[in-house]
Amino acid sequence: MRLQELKERVIAEFGDELERATPESVERFVASVHAELSEQMRSGEFIVVDESSSSYVDVLRQFFRKTLDMLPEDAAVLLWLTAFEWLFSTIEE
Repeated sequence: MRLQELKERVIAEFGDELERATPESVERFVASVHAELSEQMRSGEFIVVDESSSSYVDVLRQFFRKTLDMLPEDAAVLLWLTAFEWLFSTIEE
């Protein structure tokens, strides 16, 4: 997924200023996009983190380290989705 496509989908889903974003809607949106990206991961377009690691911290380390080796646009998509989901998951309505 290209960054422009992500931008268009985010605006279509949440509005120009993301005014329709809620923790629940963000979680659904990110899950949907991740499902699409998982198809691309199988074809080798995105990174796959070894989730058999000994801890969640190891998984995070691997994810962030591998994004440094990605094409900048691919890394931006994954990092934006990750930040969007994490930050909205901390909001209590």
